[in-house]
Amino acid sequence: MAFLSSLLKTAIAASASTSCKSDLERRIGLQLDQAILEDILIPTNSHGNNHSTIYDADTIVRIFSIFLNLDEDDEDDTNPLRDESQMVYDFDSPGSPKQSSILKVSKLLDNYLAEVALDSNLSPSKFTALAELLPDHARIVSDGLYRAVDIFLKVHPNMKDSERYRLCKTIDCQKTIPRSLQSCSSE
Repeated sequence: MAFLSSLLKTAIAASASTSCKSDLERRIGLQLDQAILEDILIPTNSHGNNHSTIYDADTIVRIFSIFLNLDEDDEDDTNPLRDESQMVYDFDSPGSPKQSSILKVSKLLDNYLAEVALDSNLSPSKFTALAELLPDHARIVSDGLYRAVDIFLKVHPNMKDSERYRLCKTIDCQKTIPRSLQSCSSE
């Protein structure tokens, strides 16, 4: 995984073709449950722009979407007329191999969110989109997400109330441990 991540970081820095970067993103997405935080901390190729983000959140959205759509793609081949309400993921059943993969990826995303939350140039809408990437059942506990949202709110004190509300809605307070529940409920 570290090798693919290094290749993608180099491809972005060298302004490689979109197809090259897309192929690397796909390969990383297929193995995302084996990644560590450093693998997905992909710097933005900003060329000295002071108002750009530190990390490339758009690339991460694409990589996580590839991982989450693996089972959908397999099922699409058998029933092309299926709509979204009929989608059933293999990882929905407890104890399945996919369940352990989605839990690993959930923790990875929460750690990523805590890291990028420190970036004052990351927009609230982009951070919220990242926080909303995973399906509800992917997080057994929301403590990692709560920590990341708390950091983001402290770094971005001038957020609009509507943005703050939408971001706070991403946290399932019933999935937080008791010591976090009190502060989660009050916010």
